[in-house]
Amino acid sequence: MRITFLPEYNKISNNKSFGSTSRYYKTKNNVEIGTNTWFFREDLDWNYFAAYSIAHFKEKEKVNVIQLACSDGSEAYTTILSFINNKNEDFSKFFPIQAFDIDNEVIKAAKSGYINIKQRDYARLSANSVYIPKYFKPAAAKLVIPNDGADILFYNNPQFYTKPKTYKVCDELTNKVNFNRADMFNVLRNIKDDSNTIVFCRNVFAYLPAEKTKEFVEILSKQLKKNSLFVSGSLDSENTLLDYYLSNNGFKKIMNNVYEKTV
Repeated sequence: MRITFLPEYNKISNNKSFGSTSRYYKTKNNVEIGTNTWFFREDLDWNYFAAYSIAHFKEKEKVNVIQLACSDGSEAYTTILSFINNKNEDFSKFFPIQAFDIDNEVIKAAKSGYINIKQRDYARLSANSVYIPKYFKPAAAKLVIPNDGADILFYNNPQFYTKPKTYKVCDELTNKVNFNRADMFNVLRNIKDDSNTIVFCRNVFAYLPAEKTKEFVEILSKQLKKNSLFVSGSLDSENTLLDYYLSNNGFKKIMNNVYEKTV
């Protein structure tokens, strides 16, 4: 696949931007979607979750890790780094992650093997014991993810906007994830679970109608067996009925934004 690197934007959407990707666009149905994401997003204790997953699935030979609405790969790489942080543990059975997004622009960016890192990303990576030069090498080119459907405004406050720098992601991370374009509902319907699956779908449902969230959870409940895990985000739990739908469909909350299928 040919990856195009364009001149770096010096503007952003009128949504605050704290991380590696800040793409906002409208679907063909005129639904506004945001793919604002960043490394080690604070609504999940990543390192504890990795340690818990290693213990939880210790009897399984293989664990299927599926990330829906994966954006530019920031959360896939966060997941991998969290497992790496659990030293002396065998985590190979969790990889490669199968990561999907319906947005072609962010999937092209993720597949390129490059990623944008902003100042706050550096701080979060360092705070989570990641030695940045080991995993991310500065790139001469600039990776730009178009912001098609958003009003673009200048931000003078550096708290809200700092220009990203583009990095090449090391093979140790890229070899542990496969990125593909797909509708998350189609992926969900084709999950083959043997009580050995982790499904991530984080900070997405606030953009969807309530009936689509309910439909998602009902399909998820049908596809996952007992002991498999689902991981969401605080944007979902604080702004939608996701928790309610999960509790009514056989899921128990076991830590912040993490749910276990119990039936």
